[in-house]
Amino acid sequence: MPASTVFHIDATVPASYPGSGQTWTNIINAPSDGLAKSAYDFWIGRDNTANSEDLTFSSNKFISDGGDLAEIKSTTDFIRNQFRSDLTNSWWSAAAFLIASASASQTFYGSTNASSVPGWRIEANTTPLMRLVRSDGTQNLATSLHNITSFIGLPVLHVFTWNNGTRGYKSALNSRTFTVSGTAAETTQTAANTGKLNFGSANHGTQKMLSGSELYGFAMGTGPLTNADLSKIVDFFNSLHRRPYVV
Repeated sequence: MPASTVFHIDATVPASYPGSGQTWTNIINAPSDGLAKSAYDFWIGRDNTANSEDLTFSSNKFISDGGDLAEIKSTTDFIRNQFRSDLTNSWWSAAAFLIASASASQTFYGSTNASSVPGWRIEANTTPLMRLVRSDGTQNLATSLHNITSFIGLPVLHVFTWNNGTRGYKSALNSRTFTVSGTAAETTQTAANTGKLNFGSANHGTQKMLSGSELYGFAMGTGPLTNADLSKIVDFFNSLHRRPYVV
């Protein structure tokens, strides 16, 4: 993984999840923002108590029943400042999962579940389009990324990078090159993200990944990514998960 990685949680790595328990452990020993490794551990569900929102572990993957998620335990400045119009930082994400269906809107990962909650999410509607949705506290701004029709029922690796200073974004879905890029609509957001970062949902909202979805791994880091960086991330996940997201 790039030296800029802040966290990486992965269902295929026993050191990240040994098969039981409520913690999905970050396996990046030295997060690039200087915080402790444990600052980026996730819950299986929302807390240390088993309940109906917990993902089900099954042989190197988590499976969602349509109401499940993994939620970060602590909200750090890296997460709070991911969409700030008064800052110039950049960041990236890489998420590996299986899209079971497009029968309803769903959220793959992110930190906002409502326009009143500053943050962002990667979601899909029933078109079905994968979209970036930013919330500035009063409104949602959606940016279309990929049509996922041909990806239903398949493992995917989504890699995304964002620059706060330019509102520039790049996105790749099972690709060694960023196939979508552009400049998102301008909005003023000087408040920190207030929602909790989730994998399988966003801020434990009701719009979660649909039943039968599988979650494999999730990573984020500081700074931008190039196509060369993307190709290395693809090689890493291809090898780790023993499946060709991209040949």
